[in-house]
Amino acid sequence: MNNDDQSMPIGLSLSDLLRVLRARKTLILLICLLTTIVFTWSQPKWYNAIAGIRVEKPESEVVLFGRQSTGNFDPYFIREQVQIIQSKSVLAPVIDGFSLQKKLSEKLGGALTEEETYLYLIKKMLNVDSQPGTQLIDIGVLMQEEPVLAAELANAIAKAYARNRIAFATSGQTEAIEKLQEELLLQESAVSEQRDRVESLRKELQISGVDIAARTTQLNIENLRQLERSLIVLKVEAIARKTRFERFSKVPLGERFRLVNSELIPDTNILNLMQAHMIADQNFTQLEGRLGEAHPDLVAASNNLQKISEQLANLLQGYEEALEISYIEAQARVSELEKQLESARIDQIYSAENKMRPFEEAVTKLQDEENLYKTLKITLRQREIDFQVPKRTIEILNEAVPARRPSKPNWVINLGLAIIMGSIIGLGSAFLFDFFDTSFRSIDDLERILQLPVMGVIKKDQPLVTADNFNTFEAEPYRVIQTNLNLSGNDKKSNVIIVQSAGPGEGKSSTLYNLASVMAFSGLKILVIDSDLH
Repeated sequence: MNNDDQSMPIGLSLSDLLRVLRARKTLILLICLLTTIVFTWSQPKWYNAIAGIRVEKPESEVVLFGRQSTGNFDPYFIREQVQIIQSKSVLAPVIDGFSLQKKLSEKLGGALTEEETYLYLIKKMLNVDSQPGTQLIDIGVLMQEEPVLAAELANAIAKAYARNRIAFATSGQTEAIEKLQEELLLQESAVSEQRDRVESLRKELQISGVDIAARTTQLNIENLRQLERSLIVLKVEAIARKTRFERFSKVPLGERFRLVNSELIPDTNILNLMQAHMIADQNFTQLEGRLGEAHPDLVAASNNLQKISEQLANLLQGYEEALEISYIEAQARVSELEKQLESARIDQIYSAENKMRPFEEAVTKLQDEENLYKTLKITLRQREIDFQVPKRTIEILNEAVPARRPSKPNWVINLGLAIIMGSIIGLGSAFLFDFFDTSFRSIDDLERILQLPVMGVIKKDQPLVTADNFNTFEAEPYRVIQTNLNLSGNDKKSNVIIVQSAGPGEGKSSTLYNLASVMAFSGLKILVIDSDLH
């Protein structure tokens, strides 16, 4: 017999599939159960600890002689704070304080660099999310098998961010106070010099008995004083613009993005472009986690983000130049007004009809310098008081506590995946066993492998055929066998039929007896020989 004829057919019908499922259902269920148990319990357990904070928008930059204002809810500001929490300036002290580089290197089985430790922290462990429509931010930390360390890290990140916010809120005030102190010292020197000038004129004009506060003059110097008051206002404005320009120019180019909000930079184009930059950055981050580096969508997202970043950098550079131009213009106005004031003073001096004019002008300038000195002193004192007021830019609402149950893996999802995998493995194993199983499963298999026709099928526990039940349903299988034997083409008058089986107890004797009975009752002469020597 050809071996190719004994092989199983390649194609499987629906009936074959159902037959295999029925025959191997116990194997499939067992493999599915074992796979589910092994897959579920082999997953590492991750514990999540969450610290809840509320972030308030910081005061706008210190403006000389201006009032501080606090803005309302700003979604762009909240998004910016989410990014700041994940920045190196906030996380680096936490990494150093907990020796995360060493701990993660030991846990992962390899030496990690500082950059690799930071990236592992923000990508695998840290989850910072804001609640929509609120100023609430959740700082979550995932740790494998260490719930206590996860809670400590979450609380430490929240506190590090609070220190960062306080330092940022006070840095602008510190610079403004230092600038005011410098201007106050300069103005104090100007007042001292002007006093010396007044005393010098007093001696030169020999008017030592004149009381400065009670002096009178017939000259009309109201216009001159108006110019001097305008000069004071312009000087103050020039100082404010100079402070704003110097502060902005000291910020490195890479850190200027954090200054972009409606309070610090009231420029609609920059704010709109910053919003586009945030959206492009989020899109790139999402694609980066799912696509390869050469994927067209990721490349396009990267190019778009780079383009927007360049445009935003150019706009910020232009904003810096605008601040510089504004400061230069203010200086130019001060210089021009000083020239006008000096010209008016010269005109007054030449038109004066008595020797009191230079002295009165010197006294007037002294009073103006003293007024400016008092104004700067009051402003400085006000800023110092504001600086001493505790800053409350962040409030820790909920401190993280060690989780009692792991948050990962997700048992529902894991069980579903395990059941699917177990079912696939079980089905594959069932079909594999079925493929290598050489037993007969159907009449078609028997005829195909033996290359012989099947004369009949007799069910188990068939009753003996007698004269009483010869024409009944029970004897029908044997009558079918007799008919098929008669139609098999053998026209000999005498035939020998051998009944045998693979093992004992399979019904050889019963089949032989019933087949002989059916043939005998149909009129044939039958000789039955029992050759079972057992």
